[in-house]
Amino acid sequence: MKLNPEFIFLPIDKKIIAWNYATHLQYELTAPYLIRYIEIIYGTDEYDPCKKIDAELLEAGLIQKFDANCVDWGWDSLSKIFHFGTKDLGEKNKPNNEAEWASEYINHCENLLSTPLEQLSRISHTRRLAFRIAKN
Repeated sequence: MKLNPEFIFLPIDKKIIAWNYATHLQYELTAPYLIRYIEIIYGTDEYDPCKKIDAELLEAGLIQKFDANCVDWGWDSLSKIFHFGTKDLGEKNKPNNEAEWASEYINHCENLLSTPLEQLSRISHTRRLAFRIAKN
């Protein structure tokens, strides 16, 4: 098994959030899942598809059966995270021309202006998008 290099980990509100910067998917890892992930990283225990945690880590994409399509980025890792992590639109919603990009941006700004400030915090956004792999 291989580790997915597109994940970064963020400590937020006494939680560990695994964020895939390429897909924008976020997962909250509870202690058993984080410990198991670390065991796989350091090779202290092999991946076992019969273990529920292992199967869920694979399903979430934190580990994968094959190396990801690793393209030689050519720059440092931080610039890669920034480049992919700041792309907010999925392929199906991607504007086709300048007018559509402008329209999408204006709509985005108008939505932000009409949203109460407490709902715009980064932590609130993370909780809303977090998918719990395990129950507490």
